[in-house]
Amino acid sequence: MIKRLFVDTGAILAAKLKRDQYHEIAANAWDELANSKSITLVSTEHILDETVTLRA
Repeated sequence: MIKRLFVDTGAILAAKLKRDQYHEIAANAWDELANSKSITLVSTEHILDETVTLRA
């Protein structure tokens, strides 16, 4: 059974922004989850819009 994990803005930003206080933990978790065959990462357009806005 494949499980779905909801990814919010904070997790995306922490994984991508080196200056984030949780960057190392988030980047490692992101890599593990992205390569998982039993977990699918899901989000929404709103979260993606928010992430892009905050990175600008």
